[in-house]
Amino acid sequence: MLTAILCYLFDEARFTKHKKNLTAEIYHKRFLCRFCEAQNEYDSFTNLRSGLKVVDLKGWSLIAVVRDPLDRFVSGFANKCLRERVWKKFPDRCNGCKTNVTCFMERQYLRMKRWTRTTRSIASFDDNHFFPQNW
Repeated sequence: MLTAILCYLFDEARFTKHKKNLTAEIYHKRFLCRFCEAQNEYDSFTNLRSGLKVVDLKGWSLIAVVRDPLDRFVSGFANKCLRERVWKKFPDRCNGCKTNVTCFMERQYLRMKRWTRTTRSIASFDDNHFFPQNW
């Protein structure tokens, strides 16, 4: 939903002209229905400045939208581990704990502790869906 809202805010007139709506913008690689894909998405502030050709930040207001970590965890666990049961196809997902939330949280906690001690780690599926968005 956030991707859809940002797409709308990026170019309201274009979004409306093409009769797009917020609930139809899906952020998923296998679906090709994101109206703003690769137009207003950047993985770093440096890339954003380069992509939008921003030299001077005067007049800009910078904000960060961060989801509550507990809400993110509960929503992610319910969606990925209970509803979708992604572990059926990929046994290591949901930390290999299937629907056991205690097992999951204990393993996730250990992963987060390891993550903080390592300078270069590759994020797993679980990391991307369950780690806090900011630390």
